[in-house]
Amino acid sequence: MTLSQLALLFTAKTDLRPSKTNLSFLVVCIILALIHQLPLFTPSTHIGGSYDRRYEAVAEAFRRNFYEGREREGASLAVYHKGQLVVNLWGGYADRESDRNWQRDTKTMVYSATKAVASLCIAMQVDRGHLSYSDL
Repeated sequence: MTLSQLALLFTAKTDLRPSKTNLSFLVVCIILALIHQLPLFTPSTHIGGSYDRRYEAVAEAFRRNFYEGREREGASLAVYHKGQLVVNLWGGYADRESDRNWQRDTKTMVYSATKAVASLCIAMQVDRGHLSYSDL
């Protein structure tokens, strides 16, 4: 719901003149909506690791995820190119409530990420001629 739709909802009561209570509630809703949109990243948010300077754009995209509020907790990213680790970054919080920063060795749940990895492995085997999609 947009802010204008929210305003219409609260002013639609009687001849488009909002009551004091409705206006107060609307102001609180708008403030909460704006606070919710604020990124949780602060300049003191910990981002660590290293990367090959040729991958600066990747590192910048990782940092931007925190600055722009797309990553609200913590994350890590490792990129290998031709067998070499070229990006190894981590940042944010492993546990925000206890103010514990994400570290190089922070453990995390991968949930359904293995589906994408398995699909990639199958695609690589098909590309190398070891498998055929019709065999599956």
